[in-house]
Amino acid sequence: MLLCVIFAASSMSVSAKKWRMFTDVNLGSGVTSYYDDTVENSFSGMLLLSGGYQHQKCFLGLGCGLIFDVEEVTSFPFYAHIRYDFFKEDPKSFSPFVSLRIGYNIANKANGSHTGDGIIFLPSAGFRKGLTENIGLNLGASAGIYGKTRDVVDFSSTTCWGVFINVGLDF
Repeated sequence: MLLCVIFAASSMSVSAKKWRMFTDVNLGSGVTSYYDDTVENSFSGMLLLSGGYQHQKCFLGLGCGLIFDVEEVTSFPFYAHIRYDFFKEDPKSFSPFVSLRIGYNIANKANGSHTGDGIIFLPSAGFRKGLTENIGLNLGASAGIYGKTRDVVDFSSTTCWGVFINVGLDF
């Protein structure tokens, strides 16, 4: 993440057209696996916001968001975001992309959330369709880990992972 901050800061003199924002809504099935082999399924979702620098087909940025299930906000992820658009020459074109968000997820312990603090590792793939010169619609799918803890006292662990459908905008 430190490299992302250094990269972004060194690019401050570049024109505003190189800066890009992503907003994503991910909806799908979340699974929590506990140390005693019990498994809990739930409808889960993510609201994610990333901002960073676009250099030709490659995007590098930082982001944050909310992870929720049916009843509550369960955690707050902070991550580095790397994305590659395969056909970026024309802003209004149709282009496949691959993306990776990797960082740390902080559990909302105020309401006894089952999601633990831990890594977020969320690769995704999909398609982008340019709506205007500066705005694009993104559709895709992702599957990854969004919480993994290990208790140092009793060596128990909890893993939260899921499969999601993504809808978002970039501008």
